[in-house]
Amino acid sequence: MSGEKRKIRDEAEEERAAHQKREREYAEHIAKLEKFIEEKIAENKVSEILVEEVTADCRWLLTRAVPLIVERIAGSEELAKYMYELGEVVRALGRKEGYAEGRAAAESKEPLKNSELFKTDCFARYAENRQEF
Repeated sequence: MSGEKRKIRDEAEEERAAHQKREREYAEHIAKLEKFIEEKIAENKVSEILVEEVTADCRWLLTRAVPLIVERIAGSEELAKYMYELGEVVRALGRKEGYAEGRAAAESKEPLKNSELFKTDCFARYAENRQEF
């Protein structure tokens, strides 16, 4: 009988040791998961801060920077000059197709000096048209 008791006691001790080993492994695994969760929460907080900063920058760009840039471009003398030149080219091409005065000016590559548009200050005219628009 004492041999059987020893055998049962040894088996019980092995089972207890195996059970304790599994408990330690589970505890270690749970600790790793908790650490992983804490790291992800910290990363998420950093991401939220970055999103807030980017959102604030985008709002600033949309409310201030873009309108300032657009106003600077729209109010430039250079743009007014190009708009005037574009109008001259369009008018010259249109007249080239049927108006003698425009055809002669286009062929000689001279501006239409008799034109009212040529006589006026292109920047002032552009500003006036921009106000109407």
